[in-house]
Amino acid sequence: ELADSRGVAHVVVNPDVAVTTIEPPRRTIVVPAGRAVLYQNPNFSGAYAVVERGNAPDLDWARFTNPAASIRVEAGSWLVCSHLGYEGDCRVLGPGNYPALPGMTGIWSARQVWPTQNGYADMPTVR
Repeated sequence: ELADSRGVAHVVVNPDVAVTTIEPPRRTIVVPAGRAVLYQNPNFSGAYAVVERGNAPDLDWARFTNPAASIRVEAGSWLVCSHLGYEGDCRVLGPGNYPALPGMTGIWSARQVWPTQNGYADMPTVR
């Protein structure tokens, strides 16, 4: 900043000065494989819907007329709930075949979760 004889300040910019920005390190999020097949009827019969590496807050897209009554978890751990939007009676199911869901009225929503030291963590949002 310079001042002339009248006391007015002027800003002089040096065009030879390079400004360097430092970006924070990028984090890579690895989403483990996850796949669940939900069946409308017990014993893996009727209409089915496949959910891979993600979530299904409702099963409207699967055109189910009733909640899913059986599930085959092929990979990952899945939170399954008896109501839309992951509400109602919820359970975490690991890989395996579940031809019936004793004590549940069915599955209307499901999402992949990961075990942690203190419970389960939701799937990170990947954009």
